[in-house]
Amino acid sequence: MRIHNLFTGERLDLGGMKVYFTAKKKLSDDDSKILIQHDSDGPGITITDALKGEGILQLTPSDTDLHPGDYHFDIRCVNGAGTEVVSNYPNAGRLVIYEVVRQSFT
Repeated sequence: MRIHNLFTGERLDLGGMKVYFTAKKKLSDDDSKILIQHDSDGPGITITDALKGEGILQLTPSDTDLHPGDYHFDIRCVNGAGTEVVSNYPNAGRLVIYEVVRQSFT
């Protein structure tokens, strides 16, 4: 992922920031209904080049073990003072789960 400043279009310097990924079924759902959540302090989000605003989001099979359908996600960046920084992902993403695939071995 590459994160940009919403107003300037320049890549956002992620130095000293915590990046959050959350997904839920409806945009109007409150935080108690978050289905997938990762942040850059734990597994799931790795900042690869903070100065260029670059990172990797890795979803696990358990993250995507959801009913087929459309889900909404956002990526938020919070600075060391706890203030959310405007990026290009405010409630703008769509995650589609097409079908649940199971494999069994005999």
